[in-house]
Amino acid sequence: MSHRDRIHPQNYVVTSDTVFGRADLASHDYRFADRTLLTDETTAAYSDVRRTGGRPSLSGEGRSRQLAFRVPDGLYSQLESTAAARGESKSDLAREALREYLARHPAA
Repeated sequence: MSHRDRIHPQNYVVTSDTVFGRADLASHDYRFADRTLLTDETTAAYSDVRRTGGRPSLSGEGRSRQLAFRVPDGLYSQLESTAAARGESKSDLAREALREYLARHPAA
């Protein structure tokens, strides 16, 4: 692997979309977009803010669970065009389809 192919932590900044994993903060220089150094303390404060943010719950209380899965291109295109024609989001349409399917096929 050449030096150009290596990932260097100093080339990355933390944004509102950053998901924290296991990072060696003592050995690498990670920074927020404003160039503030990322430390255990700033990570904890940032994580506290992230926990309280986000989209509102679909049920009105607590947090809504997220579900991600892959679909073939043709099915995705159908989802996009149907959602657009109905003036709904793809997520709304997918939730409706899942509810209808589960109502027709209850668990044994």
